[in-house]
Amino acid sequence: MSSLSNTVSQWLLPPALKETLKDIYQFSQSVVDPLIRSNFYLKNRFDGQRCFILATGPSIKQEDLSRLVGEKCISVNNFFVHPLFAQLRPIFHCIAPWHSPITEEQFFHWMKGLASSDPTTELAFGRTDYKRTAGCGLFTKHKLHFLQFGGNQKRLVKHGVDLSRALPQPNSVTIMATYLAIYLGFKKIYLLGCDHDWILHVGESKHFYNENEHAFRQHQFTDKDDWGDVAIEAQACANLFNQYKTLREVATQSGILIANATKSSLLDVFERVSLDKILSEKTKERNIYEPTNCNC
Repeated sequence: MSSLSNTVSQWLLPPALKETLKDIYQFSQSVVDPLIRSNFYLKNRFDGQRCFILATGPSIKQEDLSRLVGEKCISVNNFFVHPLFAQLRPIFHCIAPWHSPITEEQFFHWMKGLASSDPTTELAFGRTDYKRTAGCGLFTKHKLHFLQFGGNQKRLVKHGVDLSRALPQPNSVTIMATYLAIYLGFKKIYLLGCDHDWILHVGESKHFYNENEHAFRQHQFTDKDDWGDVAIEAQACANLFNQYKTLREVATQSGILIANATKSSLLDVFERVSLDKILSEKTKERNIYEPTNCNC
């Protein structure tokens, strides 16, 4: 009967009405889901401040991240294996929703590694991974948050980022981290390690860490079947970049700057800046506004 209803609605309901009904359903689900509703208290927690999103591209190795100690950082995926993770103490760490070809066992062992990280870092997951994370008893010391995905781009542009409602499915975990940064109220968001150049090495995974050191690799993970040809990967790249463009529009409407500080990045959606320049500007600000110790 359900299948018949779906078939009938597919043919009889106008596309706009179907989108509206879907949106109403997603909103009602988020309203009654305490995990999603509780995200509301995160809104504007760091209003007006700046943050750095730390991804896992090879370019991270070119940066002296010790200079970010004391800065507000949001890290993603396997960044917690970085030697400076404990010193950087990111305020949040985002994990991309589980997907094939990752097995449940591989994901579990990966989460075991994350569970041993600094508990002062709050963790963000997709709502569908609740049982794989909080439900498996690993994260007894960390504060956990869950984001609902499946929302549409038009609502995102119209109403902005709202973590207490469904958001568009992220094509990259860095999109998820940017959702979070915007909702937290940051006015300047800088991307690091967002190389996004996999179309230049299709079939070969590259990160700042040795691939064999990833928990997945240590548990017989292979992503060879997950790669397409160059045309498929190029389309995936285009889809991701278009999602970034939507976030650029959302950010601009709210007076938020998103800039790409990643060296040799293919991502050309945002203004390109250097980490050296960002940090030097901060130093100048301190020199101008901080009181001196002179007795004049």
